[in-house]
Amino acid sequence: MTSSTVSFSQKRHDYIKDWPNIQPFQAENEYKNRIDNFKKSGKELFLPHPISYSSENYHNIAVSFIIDSLDVMHKHPNFAFDFIFRAFDQYAGNLFNETTLKGKLEKSIDEWTEIINQNDNSKGLIEKLLKNIPQITCQYLYSRIFKEYDGSKPAEENEGLLLKRLLKVEKENGKLIVNDEKMKRIVELSFRKFGFNEMDYANSIRKGSRFFFVYFNSDSVNLSISSDSNEDIPIKLEDKLHLLVNGILFTMRNDRAHGASSSSFKSSKASLRTYAHNHFCFISIYFLLHLLMIDTTSSEMDTLIEVMNRNVDSYAEFYKEILGV
Repeated sequence: MTSSTVSFSQKRHDYIKDWPNIQPFQAENEYKNRIDNFKKSGKELFLPHPISYSSENYHNIAVSFIIDSLDVMHKHPNFAFDFIFRAFDQYAGNLFNETTLKGKLEKSIDEWTEIINQNDNSKGLIEKLLKNIPQITCQYLYSRIFKEYDGSKPAEENEGLLLKRLLKVEKENGKLIVNDEKMKRIVELSFRKFGFNEMDYANSIRKGSRFFFVYFNSDSVNLSISSDSNEDIPIKLEDKLHLLVNGILFTMRNDRAHGASSSSFKSSKASLRTYAHNHFCFISIYFLLHLLMIDTTSSEMDTLIEVMNRNVDSYAEFYKEILGV
């Protein structure tokens, strides 16, 4: 352990010993000060979209989780993400009559793609959101895919559920079948071009993470390494939603649900960048959930887009010098 790690380990133990007369961690203080200053300038970091009344039980369970998310949003965007993802999990299960999270997400992505493609304003909103995806979020995705990746094997033969989800791998008669050849190409070429070298972060992980930012914000990408890879790979909305939802949001949910990492803000690595990542994940699934809950052919859609445009603008302003770091 480094001295910094030991120090934070001691702080966590002292926090419990001193509770409730505790001292917030440094990142928590920085975030609180920034929130206070933002409010003093007359701005709100996040405002909810009104939800039309329904007496349906599954609807009200989802609404209860949305309320929980709003209650903690301004202090703990990590917990807000947990609650809003539970709302999605519960609501989508009833909407699509699906029991598995994989099935709920697959059907939701099809639904979101259709809704967004039919509405220019919602397409503009998702483009604005992805334009403001934090560097740390792209790095989170890149690291989760490639940290244990073995480039000597085809992508589908690598370990890990994340790659299986991204490549839509199925097993038939003992053979692995890839149902997303485009994503397989992206994964294999990304690793060939950037690798995963923590000792050469700037040329490996940083550039690989930046590539995912480009992916989310382009109609095509080119990962030219040699003549056999000098091709433009088209990127459609459904490809971006697939990587956002199954690559980032689903992975984030699993990491948090299974305790795969330290608490977001009780770590030596915590910073305002950590808050930006959690906030981005929250605001993304919040918008996508509401696309399932409202009548997208009514004026509700206009109201949702208006509210979410304000929320994305506030988010982008609040973290403006942090998103690209």
